[in-house]
Amino acid sequence: MTEPQQLPNALDMERSILSSMMQDEAETYLDRSADQGITPDTFYVPAHGLLYRVLQEIRAERRPIEPMEIVQRLQDAGKLDAIGGPSYLMEIRGHSPTPAYFDHHLATVKGKHVQRIAISGLSDAIGELYAAGTDDVERILSDASQAILGALNGLDTETGDFSVKDLMRAFVERAIRASEGKSTETIPLPWSHLNDMLGGGLGIGEITVVAGRPSKGKTAFGLQIAIRAAQDAFPSHFLSIESHQDKVGNRIAAAHGAGDVADLSKGNITKGHLETIHRAVKRAADLPMRVRKFNAPTAHKISAAIRKSVRDHGTKLFVLDYLQIIQAADASEARDMRLRMNNSLATICPLASELGISLVILAQLSREAEGKTAIDLHMGTLKETSKIEEDADCIMLIGDAHDHEGNSEDDEPRVVSIPKNRDGPTSFARLQFNGPTTTFHQ
Repeated sequence: MTEPQQLPNALDMERSILSSMMQDEAETYLDRSADQGITPDTFYVPAHGLLYRVLQEIRAERRPIEPMEIVQRLQDAGKLDAIGGPSYLMEIRGHSPTPAYFDHHLATVKGKHVQRIAISGLSDAIGELYAAGTDDVERILSDASQAILGALNGLDTETGDFSVKDLMRAFVERAIRASEGKSTETIPLPWSHLNDMLGGGLGIGEITVVAGRPSKGKTAFGLQIAIRAAQDAFPSHFLSIESHQDKVGNRIAAAHGAGDVADLSKGNITKGHLETIHRAVKRAADLPMRVRKFNAPTAHKISAAIRKSVRDHGTKLFVLDYLQIIQAADASEARDMRLRMNNSLATICPLASELGISLVILAQLSREAEGKTAIDLHMGTLKETSKIEEDADCIMLIGDAHDHEGNSEDDEPRVVSIPKNRDGPTSFARLQFNGPTTTFHQ
């Protein structure tokens, strides 16, 4: 029978860093280890973790790190024998005569700990998968991916602590890129007056929620944002839960001049019309844009698709259509729509900052908004959840204009209300919705 493989560890290096923490300048090495996120659980040997805990307690009380103090602490706690007695303490203290390799040893110990976390998470998932039903597989894999992500985050030694000089240098670099028309901080919208309100467009690392009642054009609005982003060389991805990919394709073609959406959808096309269609397709075909059609996805499935798209295609903008029809991940979410939406937002929204993307989430307004003009809409009409108000950097509500006068017989006036704008004013913007092409224009 094969012996079980030992988990990754670095025992000599554990002893080495503890040795440095018990000699001259011990406080410095204890502080450096804490800055790197080292805890008692980081150590493979429980006795090493126990000793590290005692050393940090002494450090927190600003008492001297010396052998008699350490022994007394362990003895008072009844832990001296658990650590191997005074002789083992002296052995560890003399293990490393120089702290020259402290940082290298610390990084290795931390890395081995992260490996053990990942192995544990994957092992648990494998065990569960053997006995899992079909409905449980997605949850198990999602939990495993979160464990792996946590392990990867554990490898990051960046503290995120910056001097003002560093921040100002980065700011000047961004300003120079912006002055040269090379800014990558915002993704422009198709409408200049909305861009002005939003400081140039949608922010990278930010979440924008676009909401409206059915038939008010939220899908068309989101799709037009994705098309414009791709035209400006920002790879975009339209994630459709509601609309079939062919319908989305018809709208993209219509937006590029192929004709009315109704005719394209119903096949009302003559041979003379084909030349126009070919020209439109040529304009649209090379856009760095993708469309993903989901069938009853959970938030975890959507999250996995976003990660894959960023990894495979460098996608910078995602439009999700739409929030309320994301499927429940378990029975409790199936019973409680508010819980389902809150959990969905908690799963998807952090990806904006983590992956450096702009995330547009389409949502439906509650029945309370039915029949109201845009000027009367407010964040309270967002259906089923207040978490949208907390997570979104910008909220846009699409509704009817008060005067109902369009620029032409094909146009319907719409007003976009912006009740939340983290980096700018809250205001209103008037647009015209063209029904035949399902596009908005100023």
